[in-house]
Amino acid sequence: MIVFWVALLAIMVMVYSKRVEIRTGKLSFLGKIGEKSNDKLRYWYRGVRNFFSARSLALIFAWCRVHLVRTVSKTEKVVAGSYSAIKKHPKVAKIFRGHTEVKNTSEASTFLKKIGEDDTLKQKE
Repeated sequence: MIVFWVALLAIMVMVYSKRVEIRTGKLSFLGKIGEKSNDKLRYWYRGVRNFFSARSLALIFAWCRVHLVRTVSKTEKVVAGSYSAIKKHPKVAKIFRGHTEVKNTSEASTFLKKIGEDDTLKQKE
């Protein structure tokens, strides 16, 4: 709420300042700052526009695309490799295949123990 009132006050000050400029024909403090900054912005815009021609922009986008593809493919290889390495582990392979059983001696909840003892829930083979 405070930001709204500060912004509203700033807008009112700018409108009043512009009104005074129009009446008197003289630049106010904000007008002088704006005029100086316009020249600097034009200078920087021209320099950036000349540096980034259509060809150089195409090269920059192509470079970004190549590096993005490389990063994605490396990430994919790492994930696939770690998944296959985990899958080779005997206990994890049993979990992935669904061959794990709840032992009665383990410290599991009573619900899990009942599921482990229930014969109707076992897979039909």
